[in-house]
Amino acid sequence: PGALWVDLDYALPGKGGPSSLQGTGVIAPGSQLTLSLTGAPANISTTLVVGLRAECRSMAGGLRVPSSDSVTTIQTDASGAWQTTITVPATALPGSSLYSQVWFLEDGTPAGRAASNAISATVPY
Repeated sequence: PGALWVDLDYALPGKGGPSSLQGTGVIAPGSQLTLSLTGAPANISTTLVVGLRAECRSMAGGLRVPSSDSVTTIQTDASGAWQTTITVPATALPGSSLYSQVWFLEDGTPAGRAASNAISATVPY
């Protein structure tokens, strides 16, 4: 069984359009997943939000999907991208999900912020 990844959409586009968050890996308790961001501005700090629930909170004219169980700052490279790994909690039960989304400051947008799409991965039964 592989990861059950879903693109939930909800990107809040920046000046250059929406950024894209992708996930890969087999989701199982204690496993590592790879998250990759593309399409963000070059050389900026971004905030990766990973949660055990979808909270869907209104934020800066968009929707922040994950609960904020883990918040990490990651710098984009010269192409506006990064890649990182996260570990699935060892206590994750079949049917449970992880939700991820990236937010960053961006001048010239209506609320001064932009966000990637949100994604989720579900532990198979």
